[in-house]
Amino acid sequence: MTISPNAEVSRSLTVAAHRIAAYADEHDIPIARPNAARPVSG
Repeated sequence: MTISPNAEVSRSLTVAAHRIAAYADEHDIPIARPNAARPVSG
């Protein structure tokens, strides 16, 4: 089974987004998330 380039790119972006969100959480950096688990107090 071959993976299409689009699917691979989409998966990579998803992984990157999760890493960025995790990094932001660790350093208390408020970033906009489409599916925020908790609201960011501004």
